[in-house]
Amino acid sequence: MKLFVQVTIVLPCVIFGVASLISNNTYNIHRTILDEYNADIRPCLDCTTPLYIEMAFNLASLNKLDEIEGELNTVGYVTISWMDERLKWDYQSTGVSSIMLSPKHVWTPPIILGNPSKSVSRLNADDALVRVMHNGKILWHPGDVFRSRCEFDVYNYPFDKQSCMIIFTPWSYSWKEISLKSSMQQIQTDFYHENGEWKLGTTNVSTYANGQISIIQFDINFVRRSEFFVVNVIVPIACLSFLNCLSFAIPIQSGERLSYSVTILLSFAVFMTLVSDNIPKTSAPMSLLCYFLMLLFSGSVMIMICVMVNMRVFYTDHASKISPAYIRFTKLLKCCTNEENSKSQHDKDNCIYYKNNINRSPSASISHLEQDPIEHVTWQDVSHAFDRLGFVIFLVYFIGLSAGMVLYISRAKF
Repeated sequence: MKLFVQVTIVLPCVIFGVASLISNNTYNIHRTILDEYNADIRPCLDCTTPLYIEMAFNLASLNKLDEIEGELNTVGYVTISWMDERLKWDYQSTGVSSIMLSPKHVWTPPIILGNPSKSVSRLNADDALVRVMHNGKILWHPGDVFRSRCEFDVYNYPFDKQSCMIIFTPWSYSWKEISLKSSMQQIQTDFYHENGEWKLGTTNVSTYANGQISIIQFDINFVRRSEFFVVNVIVPIACLSFLNCLSFAIPIQSGERLSYSVTILLSFAVFMTLVSDNIPKTSAPMSLLCYFLMLLFSGSVMIMICVMVNMRVFYTDHASKISPAYIRFTKLLKCCTNEENSKSQHDKDNCIYYKNNINRSPSASISHLEQDPIEHVTWQDVSHAFDRLGFVIFLVYFIGLSAGMVLYISRAKF
């Protein structure tokens, strides 16, 4: 019991004494190493050789990839380390392995963002303390919001992949004085939070000298998450393109055919505006989706023109003579429909008779129109024939465009 009491009393005193001694040693180290220390002089023993600074970039989050402004907005911090022989002390005698100092009291490399999008500025140095090791090695972790330039390739939008870079360089120092090195082969993403619009791809780090300046470059690849655009843009556009073909199924007598076509045409114009507002105003290259929308818009314009022409044909005066070419076209289209749908052997025989005579010379065909067993052709019949032909042609047109777009998307995405 006596021994326990002694240990209980003595042990806290020993711990407090050791902590007090380390605290005093830390204070003495601060005072000793900073005495006559000049923070404006680059640390070097042999100043004819460059000071090697190791850097690593830790990406915390992607705020925004702005295609309109051409800007990459990220949050992260940089791990920087270098040797300063002037900041050494004996670890064995002091028991202190490292101390924390304000970056204002020691020399720190003037690292700037080499490809800024708005303005040139140093790293956020005042908020990040410097850790000085007993052997003179210095660790520094300044963090900031980095706004860097990025060149976008939106040809495959919204199924595109973008490659951006973040460049750092020492301000005012040449590569003979400061040489940047990479301590990691890739960007560190241990604390990275996923972005809802972009998926983080591969990363790479490279160092090189551009003229007299040492540069370290961090390459980041992003893949767009395209589900939102598929649901809100691609699928509605595909549905509109098929609805557009139904213009030929609306009876002309109802008077709604032309207004229906104009409504679909304006819907395509709205989607073209939405897409153009979200991609860069560039033609090198322009988005494939813009070409796709333009072709769909052109098809809608052609449908509207066909509707107007067909309405004029439908309401042509019955006394007006119908061209023999229109008559042959109408009867041939009726025959093709009757052979598939008619249950009457008489109608089928009539179609076979007409097909056997349709290849005659124009003069012979015209002379046999009166004896043709198929019923008389009116302007309304010609209009209905054009409706059936237009429906088939534009249905194939829109299906072909949509299928081609889907196939290209599948190839680009995978």
